[in-house]
Amino acid sequence: NFETLSQVENSSDSVTIKKLVEKLAHFRPVADDENSFANQPVSFPIPGDSEAPLGRIQTYRIIDQIGAGSQGKLFRAFDESLRRVVAIKVLHQRLAQTDDGNVRITREARAAAALRDDNIVQVYQIGNEPDFPPFIVMEFVEGESLTDRIGRTPPIPFREAVEMVRGAALGLQAAHNSGIIHRDIKPSNILLDRQSGRVKLTDFGLALEEADANRVTAEGTISGTPAYMSPEQITRPETVGARSDLYSLGVVFYELLTGEVPFRGVVQMTLMQVVHDEPLAPRRFNDRIPKDLETICLKAMSKQSAARFASASEMVAELDRWLTGQPIRSRPVTRMERSWRWCKRNPVVSILSGSVALLLVSLAAISTYSAIRLSASERQVRYNAMAAVKQRDAALDTLGKLVFELQQKFDHETVDLDLLQENSLRIALNGLERIRETALNGAAADMQAAEALRRLGEILLRLEKDEQAVECLTDSERILRSYLQSEPTNRQAVHALVETLWLLDEADSYRADDEGSNRLNQATAAARELIVIDPTTDSTLVLANSLLFEGRFEFAFADHARSHKLLIESRSLFAQHLSGESEVAIAAQTAWLECSDLISQVLIEQNQLETAKNLLLESTERADVFITKRPDDFPLLARRLGMVDRLARLLVDMGDKRQAVVVKRKLDQFAESLANVANKDTEDFFDVVDLYGSLADENLADDDLDRAESFQRQQLKIIEARLVRLPRDGQGRLELARCWSDLASLSVLLDHSVESIEAEFRNSLDQYRSLTANRSFDVMDWQYFLETLIESIQFSIEHQRPNPQALVDETRGHLKHLREKLPADEQAWLGE
Repeated sequence: NFETLSQVENSSDSVTIKKLVEKLAHFRPVADDENSFANQPVSFPIPGDSEAPLGRIQTYRIIDQIGAGSQGKLFRAFDESLRRVVAIKVLHQRLAQTDDGNVRITREARAAAALRDDNIVQVYQIGNEPDFPPFIVMEFVEGESLTDRIGRTPPIPFREAVEMVRGAALGLQAAHNSGIIHRDIKPSNILLDRQSGRVKLTDFGLALEEADANRVTAEGTISGTPAYMSPEQITRPETVGARSDLYSLGVVFYELLTGEVPFRGVVQMTLMQVVHDEPLAPRRFNDRIPKDLETICLKAMSKQSAARFASASEMVAELDRWLTGQPIRSRPVTRMERSWRWCKRNPVVSILSGSVALLLVSLAAISTYSAIRLSASERQVRYNAMAAVKQRDAALDTLGKLVFELQQKFDHETVDLDLLQENSLRIALNGLERIRETALNGAAADMQAAEALRRLGEILLRLEKDEQAVECLTDSERILRSYLQSEPTNRQAVHALVETLWLLDEADSYRADDEGSNRLNQATAAARELIVIDPTTDSTLVLANSLLFEGRFEFAFADHARSHKLLIESRSLFAQHLSGESEVAIAAQTAWLECSDLISQVLIEQNQLETAKNLLLESTERADVFITKRPDDFPLLARRLGMVDRLARLLVDMGDKRQAVVVKRKLDQFAESLANVANKDTEDFFDVVDLYGSLADENLADDDLDRAESFQRQQLKIIEARLVRLPRDGQGRLELARCWSDLASLSVLLDHSVESIEAEFRNSLDQYRSLTANRSFDVMDWQYFLETLIESIQFSIEHQRPNPQALVDETRGHLKHLREKLPADEQAWLGE
């Protein structure tokens, strides 16, 4: 079959197929002597004894055999010179007699020995003895391979699978940073260290230094394990790079999620699938697989190298976002994009498919026209046919506009995905509206339109276009309510209505009127109906969240009795799902802590201090348990820090100074751990900064100036650490300017030295001045800047500092500039 296909004239795939036919010669069935190698004992140079049951070599006592394969055998040994347990890999005698075998083991030792990383098995020595095969001495890992773990207790929990892939990616990043490409990432080469809990990469026998890649693969030899190889390892070995390793890691991730490898069969079949076929989406195996994990996995496995993650660290960052409950940045591959990629790989077939599609459209138009003519005497049939034509035209027109929109956007190097989604959804909505106008049964189109409007509203909220968001969400609510009049028990519609009401509340969250309260009350009522229609865990959590949102709203606007009732019910619902490490449990734990925190604040407002103290003690202890399993989970760390701070202030108010000192000491430790999260340069940085600012404000409101200053200086330390790494981070420098300004104000209250306060004001003003020319320096930033200038003027006059007039003149100049620059409706604050 291969030979026949390769002779097809003008076939765009013929060259690839010929190359494959040539390269497949390198794969052959395992010979009998290789299969029997596992049963052949290795005779070490020095015979065995009671301390070395299998023998000795150099300074190593061979204790037992721990693995075997066609390439060699692995032994556990004891290094008598350095007094440590090691692993020794002995090459198969057949391979040791060939140049390729010696090159492989030398390359493996050289590649791995050059790497120093916690996620890579360390190589200590390559050894040679007369009449004995070459061997490698390595770090001994107490544990099992990922192959063993997959086969032991399937299925593997999603969170555990993510942690394993994350550890392997960290190891790959270390290798890639040193210019080493592994080229054979698969479960058997990923070890799980039981003692440290780390994931470690091993077997760098196929590893290449990037500088040597072209030379080593000049003959086009296929290297790797077929099921885990990237397409370019098969078709263009000379182009193999870091992203090829990420493809293989994506296959491993796929296997962890689904229990299956994406491509399987005889070698030839597997290779053809890897080159030409898209993997089946993991959620087709198990719809409980989180959508974001499917997206990350399939991005790593993209056929086109450029569509994968740019580096292992980028993949780690994406996995970290999922682990911490943050939105991922990757976007699922759409059906249209999959089709486009398939067309690029199969141009001949795609041209034929396009011709067939065009023919079908033409036939549809002709048949519709014929139907109209043949049924001219039947009004209803004619109406139906005309409606079909309009629906088809609207669908085709919408599809064409979407394709044009995507093509235009992706032709540019940078793509704002939020704006792209907004534009695409608007086009889709326009098309849906035209279809709904002529639809004979508009229910499906109504639901699609409502969902599209809700998603568009959500995107507009992210883009801070609140008025437009409210308009879209209101339309979505209207459509859903109309639909539910005829289908009141439709689970999907009720669920969509609840989420739409939540988003409407978020868009109007600044309003303290009855409308917001009524909207959340309606969401809670709908969530209660949802449980009756669909009594599942998902519905229970929808109600729990709705109660939390409503309770939070009522607390913000001082209806403490109602807030307390709502939060107690929400907390009890979340409490039913706290155990385990599933996505549901993680979300429930964070929400349960927020309920507890808000309830404690309600109790403090109601002067039930003892009850509030006991609740905070119980909740912070539970938070400690959650955090032992997720030490870098920012929402958990932040919530715990806020609760412990509240507990410390409550103990001071209750006169329990002794326990307050203990809790404050604990608070300082927690603050340090949270600072470490921010210093990892994650997406949580600005949230951490905001949290420290809030804690400083809360302590300031309680007249605990020393604690307020402590939080403010910790905030300063975090920001400065980030700017050492990212000196051109404009948003970070704005945060630094505000932090110096807040510190100066605090220092005035604390009666610090005039010189130190003056220096803090000067630091703040210098940062602001350096940023005013930036386009991102907006009206709010100008307001903060001018407030700092005025505070500095007041301080200079009160303390008779030299030349406050210069600051006055600078302020006047900025005010004049802003009056000329800003629209009239944005100048109200300038008068003040």
